[in-house]
Order: sequence, then C-alpha cells, then structure tokens
Amino acid sequence: MPPSIDRSLHWIGTWTLSAHILPLKRRRGLSTIFIFIVLSCCKIQLQSLAKAYTGNGKPSRKRLIPPTKREPRYFAQEALLPGLANLDELQPEFVVPGLPVLYTNDPKRVSDWLGDHVGPNGGTLGFDVESVPEIPHILRKATFRGPALVQLATPNASLVIQLARNNGRHSRACIPILEAVLADEHIIKAGVQVDLDMLELHQKWHTIEARSRLDLGGLLICEDDANRRPGLKRLAESVLGVNLPKSKSLAKSNWSQVPLSPAQIAYSARDAWAGAAIVEELVRLDPIIFERVSLVERLRSQRPIAELSVRLNKRREAKSLLSSLLAPYSFQKGSQVSVDELPPWKQKTVKNLRQQLCCINGSASTGKNYRKDPNTPSYFCQKERIAMGIPQFLSYILETAGRNVDLQYYQGGIVPRQDERQTRDGADSQKRPLRIGIDVSSWIYKACQGHGSMLGDERHLTNYGRAALLQNEEQQKTGDLNDTKIRDAQKREMVLRYVNACSLYVIERLQRLQSMTDAEILVVLDGATPPIKRVEVRDRSNRRKQAAQDRDRPADTDEDALDRRFKAFRRAGAGEYYTDVVESILQGLRAKSIPFLVSPYESDGQLAFLGDKGYIDLIATEDSDLVAYGVKSPILYKLVNSLGDEAVPRGVLVRREDLGATTEINLCDFTATMLAVLFVAAGSDYCKKLKGIGVKAASYIVRAAFYSKREKGCSPLEVVFRKLYSETWDKQTLTDDFKRDYEKGFLAALLMFRHPVVFDSVHGVCATMGDPLEGDPQLISYPPYAELCRDSERRAAVCGNLLPSPQALFVAEGWLSARTFRPYPKTEIPSNVKKWLWQNEKQARVPSTNQKHSKRRKETATDEGDLEGDFETEEQAMTWVDEVSDGDSPVACL
Repeated sequence: MPPSIDRSLHWIGTWTLSAHILPLKRRRGLSTIFIFIVLSCCKIQLQSLAKAYTGNGKPSRKRLIPPTKREPRYFAQEALLPGLANLDELQPEFVVPGLPVLYTNDPKRVSDWLGDHVGPNGGTLGFDVESVPEIPHILRKATFRGPALVQLATPNASLVIQLARNNGRHSRACIPILEAVLADEHIIKAGVQVDLDMLELHQKWHTIEARSRLDLGGLLICEDDANRRPGLKRLAESVLGVNLPKSKSLAKSNWSQVPLSPAQIAYSARDAWAGAAIVEELVRLDPIIFERVSLVERLRSQRPIAELSVRLNKRREAKSLLSSLLAPYSFQKGSQVSVDELPPWKQKTVKNLRQQLCCINGSASTGKNYRKDPNTPSYFCQKERIAMGIPQFLSYILETAGRNVDLQYYQGGIVPRQDERQTRDGADSQKRPLRIGIDVSSWIYKACQGHGSMLGDERHLTNYGRAALLQNEEQQKTGDLNDTKIRDAQKREMVLRYVNACSLYVIERLQRLQSMTDAEILVVLDGATPPIKRVEVRDRSNRRKQAAQDRDRPADTDEDALDRRFKAFRRAGAGEYYTDVVESILQGLRAKSIPFLVSPYESDGQLAFLGDKGYIDLIATEDSDLVAYGVKSPILYKLVNSLGDEAVPRGVLVRREDLGATTEINLCDFTATMLAVLFVAAGSDYCKKLKGIGVKAASYIVRAAFYSKREKGCSPLEVVFRKLYSETWDKQTLTDDFKRDYEKGFLAALLMFRHPVVFDSVHGVCATMGDPLEGDPQLISYPPYAELCRDSERRAAVCGNLLPSPQALFVAEGWLSARTFRPYPKTEIPSNVKKWLWQNEKQARVPSTNQKHSKRRKETATDEGDLEGDFETEEQAMTWVDEVSDGDSPVACL
C-alpha cells in the first residue's frame, strides 16, 4: 500500500483514539474492537482505490494520469458565443451581442490579442482564474495543482489562456506576458475576488506582481445579508440586467484537460467578460468616480500582492493550529467552543491565536472583512464626496437627526400646504409636484475635478509616451517643430472635450433626477464671490494654478514626479476654463428646458431665501452651511447612492426641528441665530476658527452664552468671545490686535449668514435676506454688530452690493456673467439685453475685446468708462455688443 495511505490511516486512528476511545472508560474493550473493525474495512477499500490508480498495490513512480496522445505545443481556437437576453421586461428585444473568444496557449497569439484590445495608455480588463478543484487529500499528489486557466476580456472580446498541460505540469510560455500585463498599473484588472486569484498565481510564480486590482464585489451590498458580498452572477443582474449562465458542475470540472470542452470555454470567457462589462456600465453611470486615471491613482495605495501572500499563509497556519486545538472539544459539544470551557493550559493559546487572526483578517483575505481594511481603496461615491462647510458636522447629525428618504415615493405629487390651497370646491384635495431647489455648485466642482485628467497629456503616464514628449521638447528647442497652429488647435479641441464632458455630467444627472421623481426642479448656480470670501477664493485659485503647473510641466521619469502629476490632474480642476464650463451648462439647461437661477453671490443664501419664502419644498445640497442659514425647508444631503449612480433619488433628509435629536452634540432648542453663531465659532469659509475649538466645544459655548444667566446689559456675543478665548489652547496669539481682527471677522461672517444678498424672483430685484436692524434682537444688543448692520456701506463690503433691477434680472437669467457683468462668449443674448448694455455702459463696465473699437475708445473717451462717443446709431451698438459676446475664450475660438 502506498506510504500516503499508511500515513492517513495512522492519522485517522490517532484522532479516533483521542476523540472517542479515551473518554469511554467503561466500554473500552467493545469500542476498541469496533474501531479496529471499521479501520480494517477502510484499509481494504483504500487499497483497492490505490490499485485502480497505480495498477497494483505497491508504490509506483509512474505518472498517475493515464497517458494520452501528445498534444501540439501551441494551439489556438476561435469561437463566437451567443448573445445574452436582457432581463428588462420593458426592453425584451435588447440582447447582449455575441462574444468572440480566443482560446490558446500560444504566446504570439496572446501578445497580438493584447496589442489589438489594450491601448498604449492602458485600459480595463476583466480578469479571472480557473483552478482544478480540490479532491480528497489522499489523492492530491496524484493530480494537477494550481491555476489552470487565466481569462482576460474587454466588453467586446475575451481571451482564454491555457496554462495546464496534459502531463500534469504548467506551460510557462505565456507567463512573461502575464507578468507584464499584471504588473502594469495603468491596466485595471477587474473581477470578483481578484486578490484571491492573484494570490494563486503569485504563489505558483513568485515573479508575478499584480497591481491595479479592482474587486467588484465591494461595490454592492446584498439586501438579505449586508455582510455578504455579492457574486458575479448577482452583479451582472443588478448592473447589466442580464442572466449570466453559471453552472456548479462546470465550476468544479477538470480545468487541466487539454483541450477544454466548448462549455468550459464559454463558461470561463463569460466570467471575464462580465467584469469588463460591469466596469464599462459603471463608467457610463458615473464617469467621475470610475474615470480610469483617477481610479488608477486610488488603486496605487493597495498592498503589494507579496505582502498579501505572506499574510494569507500566516492566516492559514493560525487557523489550522486553532482547529487542531479545538477539534476534540467541538466534536463533543456539537457547536462552537467557548474559551472558558477549555482547559486552563489551552485558553491562553487559543486567545492568542484568535487575536492573531483578527489582526490578519481583512488584509490577507477579500471575504467578509474586506470593508474593514483601511488600506483597501473604496469605490463608493460616499467616500469621494466633497467636504463643504464644517468638516465633521454632517457626520454628527445625519445618523440620528436625519432620515433616509426616496424621492420616488413623492412621484405622484404632494398635498399643498393650507395657505396654498385654493378655495374652490374640490381644489384643496388636488396634489401638485414636489418642488426641489438644487445646489449644483458641488456637482460642477466634482465634474471639473473628476475630468481634470482630460486637460493633462496622458502620454506622461507611460514610458513610451514620455519618450515621445521628450522628443517633441527637443525638437521645439532646436526649431524643428514650429507648427504652433497645430498645437493650438489640439489644445482647443482638448479644452472643448473637457468642457463638454463636465457639462454633460451635470445635465444628465439633472435629467435622470427629474425623470425619476417627476418633480419641479430649480437649479441654482453660484454667482460672484462675496467680498468676505475673496481672500479664501484667491488662496484656492493659487493652489489650483500650482497644480496646473505640476500637471503641465515637462516630462519627467522620476517616480515622485509621476505621483505629483497624478494628484495634480484632479487638483487643477477647470482653472481658467471654469467660465466656459458654466456657460456650457447654462446652454444645456436652456436646451433641455430645465429651470435655473443664477444667484447674485453664493447659492447657499439664495436657496435659504427660496426655502423661507415657501417657493421650494426641498433643498438638495452637499454643503452643511445651509443649516447655518436657519432654512425652514428640509435639506436633502445626497450622500446615499448605489453603483455610483448619484441620480438615484435617495438621500438623508434633515429638518431644523429634528436637530435636537443629535446625540454627539447638543442642539436641542437651538434657534436659527444660535446655529449661525455656532458655525462661525466652529470655523467656516468666512471666518477661521480658534485652535482647539471644534463643533462640540462651540455648541457648549453657544448654549451657555444664550441660555445661561448673564450680567445685566451683557450681550450673548460678549459671552461667546470671552468663552472662546478661555477655551482655546493657543493663548500666546491672543493679543489685542488679534482679538480685534478676529472679532471683526467673526461679526462679518455672522452678518453673511444672517443677511446675504439674494435675488427676489417674484419682484425681479436684488434684496437683503431678513431685516438687518430688527431681525436678531439678541445680536443687535452687541453694539459693534449693530453698527455693522446699520452702515449700508460696511454691509456691502461684507455681503456685496445690491445690483440694479435690470442688471440683476439679466444676471439671474444667465445672460450676463455675475463676475464681470458682460455677456458670455458663445451665448447669443436677446435684443433687450443688447439694448440695455448699450444704454448702460457706465454701470455695466463692459470692456471691448475688439481691437478696432478699443482703439476708438481710447481716442474718444473723455474719462474712464465714458464711451458714449463710440457709436452713432443703435445698430452700431448692437454690432459692438455682438463682438463683445464673441470674446477670445479658448472655446469661443472654435
């Protein structure tokens, strides 16, 4: 009998004696006889089984797999898989087209396929590995072990690489090609449990280093079990809407046979294709989160596959030792054994092993603990959201004070409020559509940052591309490449693609939201920067300009320089092309008949004004500063989504009256005035906070200042300043000059939150929200704040000027830029706007961009802004306005 069977019988006998025979002291003799009879029968059966594989009962050195005909060294088979029907009942005729498959072990055919389907700048490939299933340990040495098949796929084709051979060995012909593909960080390998497949390849060939591994199992959560990750079949049903054929018999079949059966080839090819198709659909749903360059940047923080392999081996050793220690006790108890039930000498060992497993889990495995690994990159949009307002305020209030809502529930409309109901018979029971005011400033920012890589040259990301860039730079220095017109045309085309991509993201997201809710949406855009925020905006602009310089600097092969360039792609944002993006969005909103309003300054105050007046029922935003304005309408923070599709109308709803339910900070009985003081004290874009003052400390200070007993004649703001100075830990900076400047900025920020400049769409004029003199008695009791509110010039220096009526209307309608008060370069403005521009040049301050008119302006103008001598007729003025609106924007030049 083979030695492996002898060792197995010895192990079975030892385990049986320790687990069964020794505890049975009274019936020792009968139990021993019974066990030896069973072992004798097993020995006879195992001898016959071994004889069937070796030919006789003696050990044999011959190969255990029956000899077959010698297969050719290299082969290649091509096939076309049938299409898959769509599960959507609304589109039953839609069918996923057929899939061409190449099944080969020829390295030349593999290299040609990769060259045809993977570009020089990288791409995304579906990835999967098929291995021979494990069989009883007695016969493991007699079979093929390790990965037998590697599948790579794009959404349009699939490649199946055979690694196994009929002689029980691996073919190393395609391994160098696989090493290059898997090590290329610009090629994303997507699939389910990709780490485990990569570990299997790495443990067989240690030279394989897998990078840019995208595990699709972490993108969805099973509805029936939140801790269980969905498989490939469920992902295909949820994302693609197709029924992916999966068979357990094929999954457990012999993948080492050469050649594979047609059913095996189809099964393996579809698995890899599904991964690539899912990524393609996710990119279509949200091009920002799943944009390839930004995704590659996030995947660079993954642990190396060699480190995962070491951790996995440690985990297996710890689990094996733990199971061997608990096996006798778990067999007797019939369930999991508690540590307290073990003997004292084993308790410490078991505790150490379990603690070791807790440290290893999540980093060596991609199972249930996948989301607990802090270094595993997240593909949820929730982790990529833009932090606006106070950093930690939303995390404090959303969990307890917010509630999850689905706007599709209100698709049939809502019952109007009592003051809106008509007095006619039966009219009060009619429903009207939900009115939603949407702050798209964060959407525009996200689109500009996410598509920032489109403004950078992707040739910086590959060795071949960097070599071409260096060659072009040398030719420019020597004067061999002087065709600047071609380069300028290429740059303008690149900018145009970037602007279109950003605007398309915002417009499509609005259209999906509108179609899924049947609501009346009002898009509110930012206008000019308020004077109080200009310093902060200037600093942000300088940081973006620095990032743009890092993005566009000459080619460099240094690894650190490449890292900086990767980050600069997104940090640079739109930069000088931001106005073009806004103009493109305005044109798209007009083309799609989506109502919009451009606020005079920031959109936060405009939305708060619309909510207080009852013009809108709900505010959708991502900025926590809306709470500081004390808005009465509920606020929807769109932080909950699925599959990266942010148009899914689900979010966390927060109402001002529910803020008292927050457990992290005490906001019970906080008025709108107290909320504004809280936000200023905790730090905002309008006023920097003192060191050591956070949201919790600020809430305690504000509550004590407004609700505790104060000295007679003492204002709550005086108590706030006194407590802020006592709570901060950086008391060395609290000089008289610092306190004076800080209080001045504090009061200005408070005025900005309480009385911003907004546009009254009903009356068509600019107005101040609230009454600065009588709106806040507790704040007016502080003399410096009262003086600030009474002085209209000082208020204008903080919140901005009130625009005259026609100009404010044209800005709100998007005909004039709120920053420059001049027409947008590519927008054709109405005749009434042209006439007003001609008649009110002094107020509009619109400089001419035409050289001929600029020269005449200098000759005929009597003083700055006096342009009345330029035009003799109104037709000439209209022609000048058209030339002004055709400016020298890089997009307008197209």
